[in-house]
Amino acid sequence: MTIKYPVRCKIIDAEAQGHQVGPHSARTPKVSRPHIGKEGIAERIPREGNAVRISLDDGNILYGCECWWEPIVGAR
Repeated sequence: MTIKYPVRCKIIDAEAQGHQVGPHSARTPKVSRPHIGKEGIAERIPREGNAVRISLDDGNILYGCECWWEPIVGAR
């Protein structure tokens, strides 16, 4: 899937949903657990090695390495 940034997104619990990373089960980082189900905007940060910053609607900020997220299809 190709993602066009910025994009609306939702923090997910990859572990509970049974997602896989290679042959291993995905682990949901503790830092993201309080934010599961929240929505926000994911955007690339080119000067930081193309990291992804997620600005949640409630004002919190997570980085892609701290959570699992998925784009919200059809969001504008």
